[in-house]
Amino acid sequence: MYQCVHQVLFPNEAVAMILARIVAVLGPIETEMLEKGQETHKYFTKEYDLYHLNEVIFLNITKKT
Repeated sequence: MYQCVHQVLFPNEAVAMILARIVAVLGPIETEMLEKGQETHKYFTKEYDLYHLNEVIFLNITKKT
């Protein structure tokens, strides 16, 4: 029987970073699952590439023109 050791598999505070780690280890999340996700738009582009809206806004504001 397996024993629970109470260790976090993907430690991080930011959801976007957790998703990035999960995708890196397990591969892309199925499109069907992303289509049904209520908050998919916050972390994935329309093409279902991973991003975080706040980071994109921050990068656009701080980008030198």
